[in-house]
Order: sequence, then C-alpha cells, then structure tokens
Amino acid sequence: MKYLVLAELNIEHRDKWPAKAQKWAEVHGKHADMFPEFPMGFHFFANSSKAKAMAVWDTDDPEKVARKLQFMLPEVSYELIPLIPGDDWFKAYASLGELK
Repeated sequence: MKYLVLAELNIEHRDKWPAKAQKWAEVHGKHADMFPEFPMGFHFFANSSKAKAMAVWDTDDPEKVARKLQFMLPEVSYELIPLIPGDDWFKAYASLGELK
C-alpha cells in the first residue's frame, strides 16, 4: 500500500535535525529492508511558514511504517493517508450495489 505522508519538523528540535538526518541516512543505507520504500522522497512546502513536507511511502508491512515513525521521533511528526488505486476504488464502489 502506498501512503501520502505529511510531515512537520518539530521546530523545538531544530538543533537536532542535521544529526538525525545523518543518522537516518546511515541506518537506512545499511537496513533499507526494515523500512518502507520511498518512491517519492521528501519535498518541502515552499509556501509554509513551518518546516512542512510530503512524501510517498510504499509497503504492506505496518512494522516498517512503525519503525520509520519511531526512528524520527521526536524531531518529526507525521500524518499518513492511505492511497487507494483508482481501479480498486471503483471496484469497491461497484461491489456495494450488490450489498444494498
């Protein structure tokens, strides 16, 4: 499953951002299989007065998502929105007709 990931870097921890980013790069480089895939990495919002960003993650393993979220705390908070492919969405809609 793919997720639209909305992130906000905690401004109170801004002095820790560079070290966290470096540590993440090291850990992900050695253990990429423990985390979601990132078909679209982080992009920061140019129109935000806060440090907000978005990305797309891809995995069917909730533990991989949990590991990524836990690794980045408390410097980053996230909102994850599951993305449903259009074909699946319309198949589900069509199947409701049989249930009504």
